Amino acid sequence: MIRPTLDQFLAAVEAARTADPPGGPLSYDLADELGALHHCDEGDEPILDVGRLATELLKRYGASERRRGDLQRAIRRSGLEIGDHLSPNYCSYHGQITSE
Repeated sequence: MIRPTLDQFLAAVEAARTADPPGGPLSYDLADELGALHHCDEGDEPILDVGRLATELLKRYGASERRRGDLQRAIRRSGLEIGDHLSPNYCSYHGQITSE
């Protein structure tokens, strides 16, 4: 099986944004495999570590650092849980509750 290019990977992630389940080739399993997955401190929901996942995908595809923004944007728009911006140890739901 031939591995897709980074551009093909990004296109597949974008195409799957509205799919159920979201993410397409981007998944919690992939993030876990790449060491870029943690879980909500409150409810144990899986959370992608956007920065780490982008770094590991850059390595996987042999892409330059200039592509980091493309990857991070795709991860954030994928529909998968990326956590709460202000409380990174919590999913978006529990982060919102803890900030109220």
